[in-house]
Amino acid sequence: MEEENIGKIPYYATIYRPKEDELINELLGKPTRRIFEIPLEKYHEEEKQKLIEFYEYCINKNYILPKENKSGKFFYANCFRQLQGYDFDIEKAFNDLVKEINFKDEKLPIEISDEFKKITDSGFLYIHGRDKYYRPLIILNPGIFSTIDCSLEVWDKFGIFLMEFLVKKCLLPSKVENWNIIVDFSHLSMGNIPYKLKDIFSIFKGIYRCRLYKVYLLNMNFVFSLVWNLVKMVMGANLEAKACKVDSNDGKYDLLFQIINRSQVEKKFGGTAEDLKPGEYFPPKFISDNYFCGDDKEEDEDEKKEKNIEKNIDYYHDYDSNMIFYEARSD
Repeated sequence: MEEENIGKIPYYATIYRPKEDELINELLGKPTRRIFEIPLEKYHEEEKQKLIEFYEYCINKNYILPKENKSGKFFYANCFRQLQGYDFDIEKAFNDLVKEINFKDEKLPIEISDEFKKITDSGFLYIHGRDKYYRPLIILNPGIFSTIDCSLEVWDKFGIFLMEFLVKKCLLPSKVENWNIIVDFSHLSMGNIPYKLKDIFSIFKGIYRCRLYKVYLLNMNFVFSLVWNLVKMVMGANLEAKACKVDSNDGKYDLLFQIINRSQVEKKFGGTAEDLKPGEYFPPKFISDNYFCGDDKEEDEDEKKEKNIEKNIDYYHDYDSNMIFYEARSD
């Protein structure tokens, strides 16, 4: 696959219309927005009021907010992500939004370096497949961390590169704005618990807010929960609420597949896709166009063809996978 086509959006996502309970659902007993990059008039009245209060706070601070983000999209979406992430504490949200703006101005763009290859080849962190709502799946293997000889600066840059790659290449504003993380603890032992992960994760707190939908914890026991506790200390209560411990069920990992088709996941995690080998983890693998699971009913193919696709979305045919991909509007 040509590099410029890596991570493009599949056809199904372009005709997908999130339902109301997918736009906003409940987390920790509170309504929580999942889709942000929509016209302002589609926000609820109480949400608009929170944005007005936030903008007034920025004016009082003599701070001029951008009219749009670096992708040319509505900046109020960035504002609301920060507000919601801080439970609408305006001062904290403002401080982190300024941090986000300065961070991206200073750090972006990030180019792929030769040192990144150590990380991408290792299988420590990679992207593989999507769930039934077309949210990409991130695979994290913390036990591999100690085997990779890279400086903290390289880790930071790689993390930023991957997050930006996800936002710009794997998500579709107004339709697909979240991702899932599958954490595999099978390679972890007491001797290689990666305490430095806390420092790496802390960099992203406040920069990529409200992007995580679910985090699945696989092959976990009491000892390995130490690593999870380190991450929770940094990321907070919301992360714990999104966490789901998945029992193996003799290698089936059934709970993982409530919203994920098995064809999207490698065999080692109970899926049907071939396990990746070192060196195959990047570019990301989207090897199946079957996203439905359980009682989902796929639309009739003729009905799909009749639906209009937005004219400003470019597409290409990937002949290796025989799939049609569409370019995200966030580019």
